Amino acid sequence: MSTFHVDPTQLNAYSDLIGQFADDVAHNFSLPVSAQPEDQLKSPVGQLLSAVGTLTALDVNWRTEVHPDDVEGRPDIGVVTDGLLNGHVELKRPGKGARPEGFTGRDRQQWERFKALPNLIYTDGSEWSLYRSGPVFVTGSEPGDLLEVTILRFEPAAWAGANELGRAE
Repeated sequence: MSTFHVDPTQLNAYSDLIGQFADDVAHNFSLPVSAQPEDQLKSPVGQLLSAVGTLTALDVNWRTEVHPDDVEGRPDIGVVTDGLLNGHVELKRPGKGARPEGFTGRDRQQWERFKALPNLIYTDGSEWSLYRSGPVFVTGSEPGDLLEVTILRFEPAAWAGANELGRAE
């Protein structure tokens, strides 16, 4: 497993982004309306992706329920960097964790389908894990670290579909 750390000159900016993310999630879950828990993470996670892109001077957007080629299923979020699909985010209900190797049942079956994706984050909003075509690349509780890795450091040559995906270093 590799480690990655945020540029120390941007720690305050990342801290502000993570604080805003936490506030957005807390507000969303405080509403007195019953809803699917993992779906309530889509907008805050997507907004965090875009904000990290702005911080790193990249045009980062996101789409929900993206249909990757050659993979059955739809990860919750597709990360689009400078107009190219760069990665995916699979959301789990808060408290579920972000280490799919230990999942069972439907979540395990989903992981077996998605693990071939070259740039995949699993998150429950608190725990974050980045996978690169199967093995865990980074895991932790600081989403800013993983999101910058996802947006900036994807190596598309590692995947056969590189012509359809993101930005190489």
